[in-house]
Amino acid sequence: WCRATYAVEVFASMLNPGDILQLYPMGPIEIGGKEYTMENPYTTTDVSKASMIRDLYCEETAWTDIETIDAAAEGLKKQQADEKYLVILTDGDTFFLNGSSLGTKTKGELDKRIQALAGNDMTVMYLGIGAQACMPDTRESQCFFKRKASNSADTLSALTEMCNQIFGRDTLPKNHISGRSIDFDISMSKLIVFVQGENISDVTLGGKKPVSQHSTKYSTLGCGNPDYTNWAPDTSLQGVIATFENLDAGSYELSYTGSASSTSVYFEPDVDLQVQLLDENGTPVT
Repeated sequence: WCRATYAVEVFASMLNPGDILQLYPMGPIEIGGKEYTMENPYTTTDVSKASMIRDLYCEETAWTDIETIDAAAEGLKKQQADEKYLVILTDGDTFFLNGSSLGTKTKGELDKRIQALAGNDMTVMYLGIGAQACMPDTRESQCFFKRKASNSADTLSALTEMCNQIFGRDTLPKNHISGRSIDFDISMSKLIVFVQGENISDVTLGGKKPVSQHSTKYSTLGCGNPDYTNWAPDTSLQGVIATFENLDAGSYELSYTGSASSTSVYFEPDVDLQVQLLDENGTPVT
């Protein structure tokens, strides 16, 4: 539970200005003392409030209502946006329809929805968490992307990969990160540095302060289902996401306080591309 909410908090903290994130729960949830449902999703556009997601509490988590996908799709269709993404995040092996288990029909109903929605004004992304999670048979395409996090510890990296696809970013290869040194050979319009570890704060890069800095942390609330009361949060899930803008190519020294366990860097290059079409004689054509 805390790994899933942590991954969603990280996702929310990487929104760009103008982005809208809506959370359609498969059962009633509470955030900040207010209840949200598939008919009334939690909505945020403010990166500074991403930490509210770690306070997500669900009284009952036994059902995986497939109607939530329908509700989210309808909500997306009503939005005026250049790009729309439907991200389905679940550990359910069997979905429910009208309160009854779909059983062996789960995969068929899931595929039917994905095939109807992917490319129809939206891109669909599916992340199954855990070894038992149902995975659709629909083949990946330009408008459909699926991943399975067989271990819940892989949830963050899988959702971050989806996040990069949505926001048009790439992950800086590990051979460009050595200790606290980060280097890149092209200028960057945006660089997001994600330092995980205990008590991380005051992140700077080459002496430059970030334009925004968000602290992420594990959830301690869990859920009310009596089957899941004896659990402990994964306290390794904490860190800082720092966003830098307009960086020249070069090598930079990363500075922070606290004890880091890992550092990941995501980037948007500051590059202009020009394309020219030529015929077989080398003459430009339109």
